[in-house]
Amino acid sequence: MRHIFENRFFYFLIGLCSLLIAAACSPSSTQAPSGTQGGNTPPAEVQPQKGGTLRVMGGGYVSYGTVDAHRASVGPTAGFSGQSVNQVVKRNLMSGNYEIIPELAESWQVSPDGRSYTFKLNKGVKFHNVPPVNGREFTADDVEYMIKRISADPAIVPEKWRQLFTRRTDFTGVASIEKPDKYTVVVKMKELDAVFMHNMATVGTIIIPKEMIDENPEKLIQDKIIGTGPFICKEYVPDVRQFCDRNPDYWKKDERGTQLPYLDRLEKLFYSGGDTSVAIAAFLSGQVEALGRNIGGPQLNDADISTVMKQMGDKAYMISTSSGQFAHLRLNAARPPLNDVRMRRAV
Repeated sequence: MRHIFENRFFYFLIGLCSLLIAAACSPSSTQAPSGTQGGNTPPAEVQPQKGGTLRVMGGGYVSYGTVDAHRASVGPTAGFSGQSVNQVVKRNLMSGNYEIIPELAESWQVSPDGRSYTFKLNKGVKFHNVPPVNGREFTADDVEYMIKRISADPAIVPEKWRQLFTRRTDFTGVASIEKPDKYTVVVKMKELDAVFMHNMATVGTIIIPKEMIDENPEKLIQDKIIGTGPFICKEYVPDVRQFCDRNPDYWKKDERGTQLPYLDRLEKLFYSGGDTSVAIAAFLSGQVEALGRNIGGPQLNDADISTVMKQMGDKAYMISTSSGQFAHLRLNAARPPLNDVRMRRAV
């Protein structure tokens, strides 16, 4: 049975992540995803099998101008890196409640005054065993680097690129970052910040090694991604393909203690130029096992989906997921009329 992944909010990573969670990476992959649509449902109980290659086809990234998730947390940037990275904390996009859960963090605590966040990190997590990082351990230094790079810290981001880092205001409320030991990070805030954890859990808040950026003359993520995630990218040809192999040192296991991911290889193929017929033909002929729908550039429309579902019958099903992007509204309670609690409650 093959899959069409629909993201109602135009976001590539979740089309991919749904696929990885359902078929490759998730400790909960024995249950069918709750967002199944299209009249067909996957088997209620699926025992995951190790090995194999999953071939996915979707829109490419080039038209967005960047694949650097620290610059802009949009679909293509996260789609490029999603299979290869982890976050300190993330949204649980499969739960329906989208609560924030730990990932590279083992746990976190907030001080009674709400101005200090202490993250305890998982021990023994390693970056991919490829140059220039060569499998070194993930530590508190990498969390500090991530926050500072997103913030376009001048010691990390060249001045000529500063304006391109559209997320640089995400962490302006941070007063200091302390590292009592290599597995503990304490982030102290200048004042209460209701969206700090939201920004930490945003899909583009990914952990990457400083070494990868330092070796790039432009100090950007361009055609290479290294992380602590389940797949090591071996080849990337813009708007053509991205091939990734299983990370043999991946730190996550499923509930039975089996090391993840289940897949040996992930192959992403891209269609571009507004012609989705190539993707449809590839899916119908079995050249790819999954399609991504709203993932940037040319998109499969409802007629395309209907055509595929009619021809595939019970051999295909569609899964819808959230985008992982959440809007928030900040209110200045110091100015009328929002200084009136009744007005704020009404809003």
